[in-house]
Amino acid sequence: MRYAIDHERDGERESVVSLIDDASAECARISGAPFVTPSARLEAENDVLVARTEGGIPGACPIHGVVVVRSRPGGESPELAVLYVCPEHRRGGLGDSLLSEAVRLFGSSGMWAVVHSANMEAMDLFGRHGFVQGAPPRPGSRYRVWTRPGA
Repeated sequence: MRYAIDHERDGERESVVSLIDDASAECARISGAPFVTPSARLEAENDVLVARTEGGIPGACPIHGVVVVRSRPGGESPELAVLYVCPEHRRGGLGDSLLSEAVRLFGSSGMWAVVHSANMEAMDLFGRHGFVQGAPPRPGSRYRVWTRPGA
């Protein structure tokens, strides 16, 4: 299957929110702890990329993956707040494509993400794209901050 990755379009917010909520549920399952739903904090200034099926059926919801990048004030590196691929579209390179495009568009000053230590797939993905695992955001946390230097 071929995908096109582009910015969110008018009328797609409901589908994007649904995918982000699915991502939150998966994070809760992986971590074994409740997870704050990022869609509740989805802000207008966030950059949202979506992966659509090329040549999808008009009117159908062809979104199969989403990336949300949260800008930071003062030129700080942006946060990759959400990267999610629908389970039926995994293991085909879509996550790699979404992350590559997010880094290309928004990562010139670097980028960072927080990943649960039990999420091996995400850690492998970030590692393949030049992110380096750092310390937990706070002592005793099972989350790790992954950073990627700027170009």
